[in-house]
Amino acid sequence: MIQYSYFNQFIDFYDKNKPKKPKNPNRDNAVLQVPIGAVYNAIVSVGRPYKPSNSMYYATDIVQWKVSMVHAFFEEVNDEIAFKNLELLEGSEKTNLGYFIGMTFAHIFVQFHFQVRYTQHLSEDPNLKVYHKNSLVKKFPDLWAKGPDNSSYLIEAKGSTVASKTYMDNKFIKQAHEQLESVSSIEFITGNRTETYNETNCNLKKLIVAAYPTIKTYPLKRRTPINHSASNRVYLNVIDPEGKDSEKIKIYGSEMIYKYYHFITKLLIENMDATELKNLQQYDFILYSVPGMSLKIGMLKQLFDRLRLDVIFERLITQNNILTDDDFRKSESYDYFNELLDRLEIKGTETFLDDVSGMTYFIGIDGLISMYVKEHNEGLHPKKLPSAYFTKENKNL
Repeated sequence: MIQYSYFNQFIDFYDKNKPKKPKNPNRDNAVLQVPIGAVYNAIVSVGRPYKPSNSMYYATDIVQWKVSMVHAFFEEVNDEIAFKNLELLEGSEKTNLGYFIGMTFAHIFVQFHFQVRYTQHLSEDPNLKVYHKNSLVKKFPDLWAKGPDNSSYLIEAKGSTVASKTYMDNKFIKQAHEQLESVSSIEFITGNRTETYNETNCNLKKLIVAAYPTIKTYPLKRRTPINHSASNRVYLNVIDPEGKDSEKIKIYGSEMIYKYYHFITKLLIENMDATELKNLQQYDFILYSVPGMSLKIGMLKQLFDRLRLDVIFERLITQNNILTDDDFRKSESYDYFNELLDRLEIKGTETFLDDVSGMTYFIGIDGLISMYVKEHNEGLHPKKLPSAYFTKENKNL
C-alpha cells in the first residue's frame, strides 16, 4: 500500500506548506493498494533504455544488485511499503538510491492509478526520433505511457531519501516542470497506424511523480534520535502542471515492447537451466530463482516464447547495431501483446499465496510475476544484541 497526494495544478503544490491555508479542493489524498511484489516487477522493467553498446551485459548480475537494493532499503509493514536503513547512507549513496526510488515508484504509480501496462524510458534513448524546434533543449521527461483508452501520460520522476520538507521542495519540482514543458506531442506508430497524443487532443497528460520518506532520518551517530515507533513509509506527491510546449517525439509500439521486456527476457535466456515452469491462476509462467534472495521473478510463458523466438529481439541481444524504423514498422508485437493480455484479463492488483511453496506472488497487468516470502513487520524494530555482546572487550572496540 502506498499513500499519495494528487495536486491538480503546480500552484497547489507550491502553496501546500503555507500556514493557515484552507483545505485545498484541488488536492486529493488517496491510497494505492501496491504490494512489495510490484516493486520486484518494476525493477526488471523500468530503467535506462537498451543501447547497442551494452547489448552484451549480463542480466543475472544486474538483477542480483537491484533485488539487493530492494531488500536493503524497503520492507512491507502492515501492508504498507516502507523505507529502512536510510540512516546508514552517505551523500553519494543517497543520490544513487534517489534515482532508483523515483523511477521505480513513478512506474508503479501510473500502472496502478491509470492501469497502463508499459512505460517507455525517454532519456538518452538513441532510437527516439525527436523533432527539435530549439537545439538548446537537451533534457526530456523520464517516461511515457499509453493508457488503456485513448490517453497517454508523460512523466517526470523524482525520488528522495529524505523527508519532503527538507529535500523534495519547490525548486526540484520546478526543474521537473521544465522538463515536461520540453515535449509538445507524441507520435505513436504501431503496425500500419499512427496515433498522435498531445494536450490539444486532450489525450496527453503531464505528471510529476515525487517519491520520498515520511519520516526524517539522521546519520547513524551516537545519541542520534531515530524513530522506530512507526514505519517510514513511501509517500508520493503527484503534480499535474500546466506549461508551454516544444518538441515532438516519435515512438514505435513494437520497439517499446522489446525495450520493456528486454531485461527480464534476457535474464531468463541466460538462466534457462535454472528456470522452472509453474502454473498459477491457470496461467503458465517461466520463473527464475534469484540466488540467495528467497525470490523468484519471471513472466508469462506465452510472452516469453514470443520474445525469445522473435528475429528482432534476437538481433537486439546479439548484434551491436541500431535497428531501423522499418524493422519496427514490420513488427506487430505491440498489438499481439496487448490482445493476449486483454484475453487473459489479468487485473494486476492482487497477491496470492502458493500453497506448495508457501510463497506470496503478485502478477502484474504486464504479465510479469514475482514470488517472495512475505515478512511480517520484520525490520520495523531493531533487534537487540545479546547481553553477552557487551563485554569489556567489545566495549573498547
